Amino acid sequence: MDKMCRWIPLPFPIFLFLILNLNLNLSFPSAAAAAEWTYYAADTDGAHYYWVESQPSPGVVRVWGHLVYSPGGRDLYIAKRKSAGMSTDGFGKVHHRNVFYELNCFSERGEYAILEILEMTKEGTRLDYAKVGTYKDWQFVPEGSTMEKLCKGACPPRRQ
Repeated sequence: MDKMCRWIPLPFPIFLFLILNLNLNLSFPSAAAAAEWTYYAADTDGAHYYWVESQPSPGVVRVWGHLVYSPGGRDLYIAKRKSAGMSTDGFGKVHHRNVFYELNCFSERGEYAILEILEMTKEGTRLDYAKVGTYKDWQFVPEGSTMEKLCKGACPPRRQ
């Protein structure tokens, strides 16, 4: 038997605890970081906040966006999900959305890619989760949008 690779049997409760914690906690800001959300805009969807996670290279920023839905924004979002044929089970309790973005701060028009999306209840229950693969779908930042405000807040100042 190869001594380099062995399976260590774990009691089921420990195994389940490890799987759940690895699955839920790897990609979301810690509670300490979440307390440092920076407000940047409000619209019909709700109040928008952000937290800069990292700057993997010059001109590129990875940032968590945090939208706390307004009652009307929540209703509009549920209606959009229904019209797209997506599940709305439990979405009457949706409280906020966390989106992990990568921002290209060097681009003249501004570009962003969505890496992850989490839909959550106020109590922290995850209702939906999506993560992109290795391909990033870069989009231009629309003028006058909340995304433009996010880029202005999260991107470092440009050198002249």
